[in-house]
This record gives sequence, structure tokens and C-alpha cells, in this order.
Amino acid sequence: MPIHGIESRAADAGHCPADGRLLDGDGDGIAGGNYVNEFFRLFGDTDGDGDVDALDKKAFDKAYGKRVNQPGYLWYLDYNANDRVWAEDLALFLLNYGHCIRRR
Repeated sequence: MPIHGIESRAADAGHCPADGRLLDGDGDGIAGGNYVNEFFRLFGDTDGDGDVDALDKKAFDKAYGKRVNQPGYLWYLDYNANDRVWAEDLALFLLNYGHCIRRR
């Protein structure tokens, strides 16, 4: 299943607010540490609800066949970034159709 995963990391590196206390980035009660935030998205999940379903298929169908400069083109449905939503994107969309990501 094509899943896009992103991790954002805010390094503490001695940052402190105006009152001079070091930040507790990792939430362990001790000053210092990094804050890490992860999120994942299934390719084709156009509405961000954690699944690829009929609502997402409707959005995909509207974008299918569109090129980058045409109305209705959706860059986030152009999986291979070739400036068009085409058969190869549809194949990857269908791999995720009916699947969901469990939320933590």
C-alpha cells in the first residue's frame, strides 16, 4: 500500500523561552529532549479521514485524465509526479481502496 509518512522533529538544542527555563520537548518532565510528531496518510485519502473510500474515489474520478495546467488537476493524486493523473496513479489508488490507517 502506498503510504506517505512524515516525521517532524523539533530539536531542543538549548532553546528557552523568555523566563530562561529550557523547554521539555519530549514531555518527560526533564528540560531538554526533542519533540517528535509523526503522521501518515494513505495515497488516495483525499479528505484526510484515514481511509480510501467512495468519497475519495469520487474526487479521483474528477481528477482522472487531468494535466497539471487543467482545472480539476489535483497534485496529491499524481503519485508519480508526472504532471497528470493517469492509469498508473489509478492503479496505486486502487491498491489502497477500502483500506484505512488505524489511529493511535
